[in-house]
Amino acid sequence: MKLVYGIDKVVRRVGIVLAVLGMVALVGILLLTSAEILMRTAFNSPVRGSLEMIAYLMVVCTFLPLAYVRRMGDLISVRVVIDRLPARYGKVHDRIVVFIDMAIALMLLAASVAAMLEYHERGVMTAGSLKFPIWYVTLVVVVGLVLFVIELVLELIRGSRAEVETVEAGLDVVEGI
Repeated sequence: MKLVYGIDKVVRRVGIVLAVLGMVALVGILLLTSAEILMRTAFNSPVRGSLEMIAYLMVVCTFLPLAYVRRMGDLISVRVVIDRLPARYGKVHDRIVVFIDMAIALMLLAASVAAMLEYHERGVMTAGSLKFPIWYVTLVVVVGLVLFVIELVLELIRGSRAEVETVEAGLDVVEGI
């Protein structure tokens, strides 16, 4: 169980770093959008490549924070019916949802890895005014999904998100964080 706590601690910390990178990407999107509007309005000259940069930054701010958002329980869910059921049915439902999430994430991961390897092998570059290897973008998707799947596995081992808070509180006390 100590190994699981160690892995859990690493995944938590990496998740926080990736979430911060996602926030930085979001700020980048806001700044680029503002610069685009300002340049278009004031100087009738758009920022070259801004739409492509914004699209790539959207990938970063969507996939990198995924595991952290899952851990915090902030993914969108509608629990109107489930919350009215006895607790044991809610736990069964939560487990089923984790398995469904994992199946979808693994399918996305497999497709993303295949695309990334193909793009890398063929040397595919991005379209538009910015030219760089597109496999960089798919690498971001792969990294986010790998951590998300690990988070789902840890959630199954822990049993529930409520236990995450207990474990993290215990780790925080032990580490003095």
